[in-house]
Amino acid sequence: SHKLLENKSQMRSKHNTLLSNSSKDLERFTKRYANSQSSIPVDFRKLVPEIVSPDRTTHFIHPYPAKLLVQIPVFFLSNNILSNDDSVILDPFCGSGTVMLESMLSNRKAYGADANPLARLISEVKTTPLCHNKLLSRLEEILARNSKLKSIEKPDVVNLEKWFYPEVVDQLQNLLLSINDTTEGAIKKFFQLCFSKCVSKVSLADPRVNVPVILKPQKYSHASPFRKKMENHLKKLKGVVVRDVFEKVCRENINRMKNLNSELNAPHESNLISDDAKDLFKKYGKKRIKENSVDLIITSPPYPGAQKYIRSCTFGLGWLDLSSSANMKTLKQNTIGREEYKSIDCQSIPTIGIDIVDRAILRVAARNKIRAAVVGFYLYEMLQALNEMKNSLKCGGHLALIASNNQVAGHNFPTAKYLRLICEHIGFKTKFVLVDQISSRGLMTKRNKTAGVITREYVLLCEK
Repeated sequence: SHKLLENKSQMRSKHNTLLSNSSKDLERFTKRYANSQSSIPVDFRKLVPEIVSPDRTTHFIHPYPAKLLVQIPVFFLSNNILSNDDSVILDPFCGSGTVMLESMLSNRKAYGADANPLARLISEVKTTPLCHNKLLSRLEEILARNSKLKSIEKPDVVNLEKWFYPEVVDQLQNLLLSINDTTEGAIKKFFQLCFSKCVSKVSLADPRVNVPVILKPQKYSHASPFRKKMENHLKKLKGVVVRDVFEKVCRENINRMKNLNSELNAPHESNLISDDAKDLFKKYGKKRIKENSVDLIITSPPYPGAQKYIRSCTFGLGWLDLSSSANMKTLKQNTIGREEYKSIDCQSIPTIGIDIVDRAILRVAARNKIRAAVVGFYLYEMLQALNEMKNSLKCGGHLALIASNNQVAGHNFPTAKYLRLICEHIGFKTKFVLVDQISSRGLMTKRNKTAGVITREYVLLCEK
């Protein structure tokens, strides 16, 4: 009891320090930007040194590509200028729920939306506190029942035989059947998510790459340490006991859930309100947001052609029956920033209504019409999404938008600048723009031969 009180006292002290520093920094950045109208270099890890490790509470409950740096939402939530206790925080591109979780931990109401069904599941599980003792008990039931079951029907996973050894498929099927027969509700979703994480670990995909790529040791010379490591990994997979891998994942995640419960200071509210950032007010789930009801939006939209989110989640989507293989194409088409365009799409690339942005799209079209479709539709759909965000915010509410620049058709394309211009075009006022170096390699990908490497993130703070 004494130790618990001591920990809570330390947490309050850290919170008060964060509160003071963040408020001062916000005022300082606002004044500096008003004078210079230029982006301000920062290091969010130094701005929020209290976050020692990103693996706190349930953040690492399941992998997800291009995760948002935890320090960014913590910085914008740790003050009474942008929001207060019980304020409504929204992330229309919630991904794996980083902003939603940090909003909960800051005693705010957390709302999210995402087009990816697996992302929505991760966000929901990550922000739903569950009793760790009950989870441990259910885990024992799942493991005990697993040995008695035999599944026949194969999962609808694209190229299943390519990605998994037959013996592994059989073990995974029996395990999933045990989960579905033994659990229900929020607990079932927790173990399904643990199963999804386990699936990736026992697949033949290269564990170092977000998008599934088959492991091929022969790509490396016999002297390469990578070749030996890959060969050993494939050898282990042939004799892997999936039950053991699943149990380890579950126990790690149950411990994370225990940590979440210990850090929550008050009853929380967390809801997924849409599966489309371009339509935040549609009827979806248990909760609907109203216009002019949100205090603060913190969001990191996809970048044009930078990440293949749906393909990255192929295993989880297929094994958990969140999407059929036939529906994968539709999911991709509903994703902002997608790359899948054909020649016919280039005949009707939309305009934004901002001269400098429209001329930039035309310049790309002169070099590569497909890439022009990628950025043109991206900016048009972001215009729709930003309008929805503006309508959801209270007057005086704020939008913290994280964006990055890239190369398109071999030339620099300042996406962050164009998003800022769109925000101002629809009525937002820019308070400041920060720029931070990306030290993680999660976003430093080169999607095609005419694209560049993303090395910096811009964070715009805008006011309605």
